[in-house]
Formats: sequence, structure tokens, C-alpha cells
Amino acid sequence: MLAQIINLLALSIPLILLPILLGTGITKHRLDLSTRWWLGFLLISLALIIFHALSIPPTVYSLLIIMIILVLLFWQREMLVLELLKTSKILTNPISWVWVIIALFIIVVGLVEIKTYPVISGDALSIWLNKAKSIYAGKSFWTLAIVQYPSLGPIFWTFAMRFTGGYEPIYGLYLGPIAYSFWILAHLSLFEQKNNWVIVAIIFSTAILFYDSTVYNGYQDKLVMMCAGMAVLTYVRYFLYSIDSSGWNFHNGRFDLFWLGTFLAGMLSFIKTEGAIMGLIIFSSTLFVVACSYPKGKRYEFFKTNYPPIIFFLALLSTWPLILYFGNVDLSKIQGDNFSLQSGFDFFKNLDRLPIIALRHLEYYHGIFPALTISILLTLLAFRSLPKIRIILSYVWLIWLAHLVFITLIFLVTRAPLIWHLDTAFNRLSSQHDFVYPLIISLIISCLLRKDHVPFIENSP
Repeated sequence: MLAQIINLLALSIPLILLPILLGTGITKHRLDLSTRWWLGFLLISLALIIFHALSIPPTVYSLLIIMIILVLLFWQREMLVLELLKTSKILTNPISWVWVIIALFIIVVGLVEIKTYPVISGDALSIWLNKAKSIYAGKSFWTLAIVQYPSLGPIFWTFAMRFTGGYEPIYGLYLGPIAYSFWILAHLSLFEQKNNWVIVAIIFSTAILFYDSTVYNGYQDKLVMMCAGMAVLTYVRYFLYSIDSSGWNFHNGRFDLFWLGTFLAGMLSFIKTEGAIMGLIIFSSTLFVVACSYPKGKRYEFFKTNYPPIIFFLALLSTWPLILYFGNVDLSKIQGDNFSLQSGFDFFKNLDRLPIIALRHLEYYHGIFPALTISILLTLLAFRSLPKIRIILSYVWLIWLAHLVFITLIFLVTRAPLIWHLDTAFNRLSSQHDFVYPLIISLIISCLLRKDHVPFIENSP
């Protein structure tokens, strides 16, 4: 028992502490704690992937990352002290402990479930966990089984497990509940006044609604959902700063949030192959909304002035394919025999599959009917009474619709047996856009709770 407690404390260093410290060390004070964790977690993961691709031994790059974080914290020690003082002041408020308790509840439930009923089977075992085992054993990038699959999850699992001194698959799965709690609590950044029990009830209810074994069973789809949710949430905050009370006139405010959203969207390509498509959907939808919202005479000026984020996103999106290309991996069969460039041309031959695929969509949405219904009803209410966020709500639902079309296309062109593929992948892929419902609910409620109903955030937590 004592050994398990020591291991959990050791795991908290890479899973919680280091990402927060890194996110704090490289950002300004206006980002909330949850966003700092996600930023630090993804930066560490990106460094791990690049170091591994360069054939640097795990023992070397793990130590190197820790040293970089320590040097950065020394350089930003004044910022760190200010953040610690700010956090200690916030924790004097009793309701702040409610958010800590909610996060701990999510994490502890996940840890108990993982420990009691570890779901380590199927693809999660043959792909993700075996990949983590190979990385932990020090195998080079090019010798991994199914090397073409992005490895953000497995490589971070191995980084975390090195703090316990041994390979334990369930330790890697602990990332799921922790990431989930930080994703849920990130929605607090939308609320001006957080000392409200209505907010507690809303966030806790949505947290429980989507919390199931897919968070911690080793699959990567829920991680895609959470990272995509953070990207869209960050862009939503950017739009809240940039769109005036009429809901149509656009000006460029808090462009740092635009950069951060771009980073989060680009990092999706390192989690799963489908994550690259999700990131592309999110980023292209964001540019589309900016183009539609910006004054007509200044749209070209906006893109001319702010093209660096576009280049940055394309660089992130192309990094994994370039790693594979220089590793002599066949990019035409990135998903094995089920998909290839040639199978994409089978679209029109398989239109008779549409009724079966549509039925699966209906079955999935029947399972999340309460969240879907509440989101739609609140959207209709907001379109009538909250003009400022009309275009923002359209933006979020546009992403939802685009990803829905993408899922349908996947099963129209797959060369695997259709029913088998639907049974094994449909729900997982559909869950990747489940972030839409908590975001819609939190956004609209945050606006309604404001006395003036003008959802402009003066200060981020």
C-alpha cells in the first residue's frame, strides 16, 4: 500500500506538476490554471516526440526536459512567485476548494476504475500500450510496430512511468482522468463570477455526463476530444474579446489566444491520424468565421498582418507526416489496408451505405440525447436574446457539422467490412466532438448569468 502511495505521488510530478510549471513559465499571467496545464502537457509531449524521432535515448531526453523546465522556472522565478501568491489568495475563498474537490473526485474515480477494472484490450493493447512498452524499453522510433500511428499519448505515458521506476501499463492510463479534469475546469474561464453554485452544478453535471471508461481505457479518441475542446474553447474566448456587442463587428483583441488556439489545434495531429482532420476542421472554421466577421475592407489586411499563425499551424500539421516521410514510412497507407489514397475515390461507389451509417448516427445521439437537446434549446434561446454570441455559436456548430460529415465519409470509403468497422470505431470517432455540448452549455449560461448579458471577459482567471 505504501509503495502504491509513493508511486502515485511520484506520478503527480510528470502528470500534474511539470506541465503546470512549464505552462506557467512560458506564458503571461492571464491564462487560467487548466490552460497552463494543457499548454505544458502538449509542449512536453511535442519535445518527447521530436527527441524520440531523433533517436535520443529516453533516459537522456527525459532528464533534458526536466532540466529545461527548471532553467525556465529560474529565469521566470518572479512570475512563478506571483502565480503562487495569486493561487494562495484564491484558495482562501471556500468555493475555490469546491473546484479542487471536483477535480480530485474525477481523478480518484478514474484511478479506482483503472485499478479495479483495467480495460486493456483490443486496439488499446495492440497499438497504444504496446507502443508505450516499446518506447519505454528504449526502442528507436523507426522500429516501433505500426509506426505510422501518432504517438503523443504513449510517449507521454512512458515519460510518466519513468518516475515510478518500472513499466506499469495502468500508470499511463492515469493521464486520462487528469486531462479530463483540467478540460472540464477550463470552462470556468468563460465565467465572470465563479463564486456561484449554479456554475458548480452545471460544470459538475456535464463532467459526470461524459465521464466513462473511454476516458481511461487506453484509446486516444477521448484525448482528441479534450484537446479539440481546449482549442475551440480558446478560440471562443478569442472571439468574445474580438466581437462587439452587436455580434457582427470584429476587431483584433487578445491575439495571444488566437496563437494558443492554433497550437492546440495543430497538436491534435500528434494524437491520432483523425486528430489531424479535426485540427484542420477547427482551424479552417476559425479562419472562415474571422473572414466573415472582419470588416470587408480589412479582411485582406488581417490575413496579411496575421499570416504567421497560419504558417505555424501548417508547420505543426506537417511535422508528423515529415517525420514519417524521412523514416521511409508509406504515407499512402497511413491507416494500413483499411484506408489509402486510392480508397478515397470509392466514395460514389458506396453511397448505398448511407442509410446504415445514418442509423448509427441516430443511435449515438440517442445515447447523449439530454446533452444534445439542452445544447440545441439553449442555442435557440441565445440566438434570440444574446446577439453577441450568435456567430460564436454558429462557429461551434459548424465544427460539429463538419466533423459529422467527416465521420460519414470515413465509413463511405473504408475497405474494411462496414458493420465490423462501425461496431469498432463509430462511437469512438463520434465522441471526438462531444466537447461541443459542455462548451455550448457553459458559454450560454455564462452569458445569461451576467447582469448586462454582454459576454465580454474583462479578466481571465
